[in-house]
Amino acid sequence: MTNFKILFSSPWLLLLIIPALLFTVLPYFRIQKRYRCTRNRVCSMVLHGLIMVFVIMLIAGLTFTYT
Repeated sequence: MTNFKILFSSPWLLLLIIPALLFTVLPYFRIQKRYRCTRNRVCSMVLHGLIMVFVIMLIAGLTFTYT
């Protein structure tokens, strides 16, 4: 597997990652400080962030090419 490339059909849609991550992080900081670092809160925030990034990459037309 040589010449591995990651291409996007609409790379400008990757700018949607910025507001998506803001919508993930803002509710985290709005809750009380003693409830922020619970395992459930951290796991759900990380999963939400990953899902948002993956969906935006799919919307932007992520493709892999290699020879």
